[in-house]
Amino acid sequence: MIDRLRKIATHFNLSPAAFADLVGVSRPVISHIFSERNKPSLEVVQKVGSAFPELNLEWLLFGNGEMLKTVAAKHSEISLQPNTEFVPLEEKIDLPKPLDIQKNPIHFPPETDKTFQKTEPAKVIKIVLFYADNTFSEFKPS
Repeated sequence: MIDRLRKIATHFNLSPAAFADLVGVSRPVISHIFSERNKPSLEVVQKVGSAFPELNLEWLLFGNGEMLKTVAAKHSEISLQPNTEFVPLEEKIDLPKPLDIQKNPIHFPPETDKTFQKTEPAKVIKIVLFYADNTFSEFKPS
């Protein structure tokens, strides 16, 4: 099982410390398991299963089958009913409106006696959201 735990960390490109943090156990626990000083407890195995829901637990426990659940198995476990409550993320985010520099020019101190006006207001070209599970979503306004 220790080799399979190492394989999970390698597959998800996680250092032992990052793996421990993601699973929710202390770093020395994973260090001792990976160095084969200790065997993983039931609690560690349960936390690994919770941290990686796509993981085939039969593979983790017994080495049977593939490491990750197959697409067919995933479809049989979840309902494929359409989600009627879907709201695009763009509608959930209340972004501030850009300042209209044409209407509100920036005035420099009187000693310089200059007024700065920008010809075109700043425009958002991309929003990137980073999630705790090391994934991200990218949004581009139309």
